[in-house]
Amino acid sequence: MVYDAEGDILDVDFRLTGEKPRRGIELHDNITVWTNAHGTRILRLMFLSCAKLLEQPDLPLVKSNNLPARQRTHVLRLLKSGPGRRPGGESGSGGVRKNRLQSFRSVGSL
Repeated sequence: MVYDAEGDILDVDFRLTGEKPRRGIELHDNITVWTNAHGTRILRLMFLSCAKLLEQPDLPLVKSNNLPARQRTHVLRLLKSGPGRRPGGESGSGGVRKNRLQSFRSVGSL
């Protein structure tokens, strides 16, 4: 996890291997989730204007509404299952140490 105070960007990297994030999916104007090429694992989350995001009582993932229904359901399932995991609890390569989404803050209206 890296925080750039000058840019107010929180970059959370869940990769345990050298796998590169291939697909960026915008969930909110300031939140992007990056998955592997097949969209089966979350590899990275990027929060822009992080301090302002933390001040908001609720963060509706409005940009996710622009996704096709099937993809939206899949992405939200990935977010709820935890980074690095596939829906249904199956661990991706190397598994996950801890669900850091919960330790950061609930992302809001899933």
